[in-house]
Amino acid sequence: MFDTFGEFDCYSEINMLAESLKEEGDIDSLRLLAEENGLQDYVEDYICERCDELCDPVTAAIGKMEVEYGQATSYKELAKDVKDYLESNCDDLDFAMEIRKRGKKMEGCAIEILKKMRQSARYVSVGNISCHYCGPTQMYQIIREYYGIGVRK
Repeated sequence: MFDTFGEFDCYSEINMLAESLKEEGDIDSLRLLAEENGLQDYVEDYICERCDELCDPVTAAIGKMEVEYGQATSYKELAKDVKDYLESNCDDLDFAMEIRKRGKKMEGCAIEILKKMRQSARYVSVGNISCHYCGPTQMYQIIREYYGIGVRK
């Protein structure tokens, strides 16, 4: 993940590199940049100048989540819950910009949820199955804290 160009902190960094690659005529690298950031659905429109930028805050955030989820190896189901929650709130631009931040990963968030569930959540047994449980509201709060959403800086 992010092997060629590295992880970007915000959509504007992606757009600056995309513009440079386009100006240099390095279309293969531009396509690779888009693929690494989950923006392959937008790159042809950008190349053909049907849009001014490769991405905006929302497409950059959703693209990052798609890439991370596609490469998730552990906690895949919990990572899907995180992804679904984040995607459903990306209409808030500040929210979307926090998701894109460097160093924040879906699997890292899933691990944080599990850690906090073990510390404070209820232990539930149903038949032969036992697990830690936290309700959606608690899980959403953990996700928001992990990504720094709504946290005063």
